[in-house]
Amino acid sequence: MSLPSYKDAVKRLDPLDFVAGYLSTRDLLACCLVNKNFNSVFAKYLWENPLRIIGNGAKRIPFHLEKYRLLSKSITATRESTKRLVETIDYRQQWIPKMYALPKHISQRALTMDAGYWNSQRIVYKLLADLPTHFLHAKFLFLDDIEFPASPAPLSTCRPLLVSLRNCQNISMKLSPEDAADALGEVIYLDISHTALRDSYGHPIYSPAHLMLPALRILKLQRVGLLDSDLRSLLAASPHQLQLASLDVRDNKLTDGIIPDLEHHLVWRLDPTSPPPPPSSATAPPNIYLESPPAYTERPRAEDEQQETFIRDSPHPPPDDPESFAASAREHANPGDVMPYAGLTALYLSGNAFTSDAFLRLLKASDRLQVLDLDAPFKETKYSASLPARPTTDEHPAEEHPHPVTTATLLLSLALSPRLSTLRVHHALITHPSTSYHPDTNPHLTSLTLTSIPPLSPLPLIKSLKSFLLAAASQERAISLARSDEGEGGRRGVKVRPGLRHLRLELGGAGVESVSGDRDADA
Repeated sequence: MSLPSYKDAVKRLDPLDFVAGYLSTRDLLACCLVNKNFNSVFAKYLWENPLRIIGNGAKRIPFHLEKYRLLSKSITATRESTKRLVETIDYRQQWIPKMYALPKHISQRALTMDAGYWNSQRIVYKLLADLPTHFLHAKFLFLDDIEFPASPAPLSTCRPLLVSLRNCQNISMKLSPEDAADALGEVIYLDISHTALRDSYGHPIYSPAHLMLPALRILKLQRVGLLDSDLRSLLAASPHQLQLASLDVRDNKLTDGIIPDLEHHLVWRLDPTSPPPPPSSATAPPNIYLESPPAYTERPRAEDEQQETFIRDSPHPPPDDPESFAASAREHANPGDVMPYAGLTALYLSGNAFTSDAFLRLLKASDRLQVLDLDAPFKETKYSASLPARPTTDEHPAEEHPHPVTTATLLLSLALSPRLSTLRVHHALITHPSTSYHPDTNPHLTSLTLTSIPPLSPLPLIKSLKSFLLAAASQERAISLARSDEGEGGRRGVKVRPGLRHLRLELGGAGVESVSGDRDADA
């Protein structure tokens, strides 16, 4: 996306823009017919996503399909100035479930869903498959739940920033290596979750290395049957060691063997062999809730090191969903500026065969992680026993072989993980008897999710959760007091960390053991 002109940059915002975001499709159309000034403001909101306009309206399938037929016939006669207003091409059939008043009979209901849902979806894509060739300025392309025909790709098509291919078939028709340098050369956000990369016999049907597009920054591969070898070849195809900013590989078949490859795409600590100890009370800042300003960091560069010497801090984690990415792309002329080349800062690894060693190794390798989703249970291993124990204090005496929870508490502290804002982890971090983790361990953390909590929890576990909630309430009062004392909000006011704002408890899940040892008693 090009930078705005000087005239557009200094032009005052039209008050009509504030109103347009709250109007329905019918109201937007009525406002476009008022005069030329109204049309110039409201037309861009009306044509932002044309398929959404067709999807809103009647509840009968033939009426909707007739609308799609009319659009497919009239699109060639549409003015080029109108085509330029289209930003999103969304084939997701969100309106189909609302169109059916399902019969009460189960047999009729199954027949309706099988014949109506899938056939209408295929007809819609067949009628409007060439939309990307007409709307060349579209930036967000959603092709979820579509079976692509084996036909050659068109010569001219749009160059999107976001491509979503969730639960698609024949993705090689859309992600061919020939198109990677041309039509997909500007893709920053790619989602192919729930798409099979292997056939029923385990043979690869699409090379994961072809997914590494030239400008790709956010990659989502959730539930695609990914193996260590697949992810290893994908990371090896990256043109830059710090290119990827967010990687979602949840619910796959990955193991701890892939962790060394992930470490190469992280910004390492100053001394990755021995993390610095947390500051003592004599050198600690007077208020842990005051946030330091972002700055460039100069790192010592070894002879064989390939990472950049200067790494710029990213104030916000990479967008996690298409809506937030689209909003960020519209706000910034160059979406790449929102995500500087700082390596992997958002990792979603839950649902694999990882152990607690992977959790500890990633936190030990880098202090740049902003989002970490890894719910592996904390179990003692040779690696966790080899890690150095935390410094000895009066409250915490020295431990010969610290538990992984103790080591994780140290690595999650504000001194060692100053940028971590979102964490999804096993509940043992809070409920284990040897834990000392509390909200003030890292006041920069704003979202914490505890997984695999037994539905019938024992009393010590409930007491641990209750104590943590009381500590979070105390933190909120302390932060409120810090804001009033430091005068946050002024032009030169000190920024105060928000503290823990979201606490989620996930009951059940894989690996949850019986509380009493008797399944009948638990039931």
